[in-house]
Amino acid sequence: MSTYGAATPPWEHFAQEADPNELRLRKATHALMVATKQVSQVGSSDQRARATEALDEARRALYGILGEAPSDDE
Repeated sequence: MSTYGAATPPWEHFAQEADPNELRLRKATHALMVATKQVSQVGSSDQRARATEALDEARRALYGILGEAPSDDE
């Protein structure tokens, strides 16, 4: 029998301790990567250009978030 019990996989222990926003960010990042790959593989040239613009905007927005003062709950 494992330390975490027979019914609970060991990785669940770590997921329970993780920041829920970190988990959501990882899932969102993965979903964005999948969408980016699909546009790259099957999108038209115009769609690829628009996707590149959207990714550039998202990158700038993320750096803008990092530039903000941390909230009181951090």
